Amino acid sequence: MSQHDSVLDPNATLNAFQNRFPNLQSRFVWYGDTPQHLDDPRVTTFTSYLPDQRISNFSHMNVLFAPENTYYGAEGSYIMLENGQNGLSPSR
Repeated sequence: MSQHDSVLDPNATLNAFQNRFPNLQSRFVWYGDTPQHLDDPRVTTFTSYLPDQRISNFSHMNVLFAPENTYYGAEGSYIMLENGQNGLSPSR
């Protein structure tokens, strides 16, 4: 789940996971800043701000594609989204 997703509600999704999936073997991956008061060892957080790779944040689609993906990857033929942030826009 991306903290910055504009299609899915990140906090509602995390809340649903924590309340509806009680199994201790369940896992949730959060991309973005660690949510305040998060005290669930089943949730792993990773940053979604990678300026060296020209990534300002993730959406629900981004996490599906590997950097070596020939269409969406780092050297891919398609730029999925340019969100207009200065200095992070793709140059190709």
